[in-house]
Amino acid sequence: MLIQLVLGTDMAKHFEDVALFKANIMPQSLDERMEIKTLGDKKMLMKMIIHTSDVSNPAKTRMTMLRWTDRVVDEFFGQGDKEKTLGLVVSPFMDRTTLALKKMQLGFADFVVSPLFHVWSNISDQVQADGYSTLLDNREWWNQREDNFKHSQIKGVVKDLQQDANVASGLLSHKTSGGSSRGLSMVREGDGGTRAPVSQTDSDGGGSHKLELVVKETKETNKGGGEEGPTTATTP
Repeated sequence: MLIQLVLGTDMAKHFEDVALFKANIMPQSLDERMEIKTLGDKKMLMKMIIHTSDVSNPAKTRMTMLRWTDRVVDEFFGQGDKEKTLGLVVSPFMDRTTLALKKMQLGFADFVVSPLFHVWSNISDQVQADGYSTLLDNREWWNQREDNFKHSQIKGVVKDLQQDANVASGLLSHKTSGGSSRGLSMVREGDGGTRAPVSQTDSDGGGSHKLELVVKETKETNKGGGEEGPTTATTP
């Protein structure tokens, strides 16, 4: 059975397996109970769990999704380079000179991952609330990239995201010597924020993003009878 589960990750059978999974196992709604009636249904369920995990990168958090996209595309290009060296026809998506990364990511999300997660969202409300919504958010992120967005730009985007996370983590955990705690509010244009006065060009070439760090100090009466109000720091 273990061999069958591994072979179930073969994309050649993806659409056939998703159709069988949907027809035989998926309940019509979260209110209905999933029923495993036969040994074949049990094997199908186990196979689809492994397969879903294998293709789930578009449903991971933004930074994780981009890091693994970078690694997968590196692997694709390595295979494509080897195929060229051997005089073979380069496999789809593996030619570093012609790959349209944005188009590939949108197609993978729309035609492979989204239909599969739609099935799971009818089985698990957690998948519906977390995985499926993250998938849609990442899909929209790719849709907002320039058509000529390159693989080489991914590392720059990841670096920016990591820096933002480090700043947020540092400010949230910091306490001033006077005992007042500091909280952090990060507002990005396009992410639901309403204030973003500072513009900075993204290294991904996808336009500008705006980031505001609002440091709110707990009001505390000082020796002179005054109060410390909120202060605002903006990134360059």
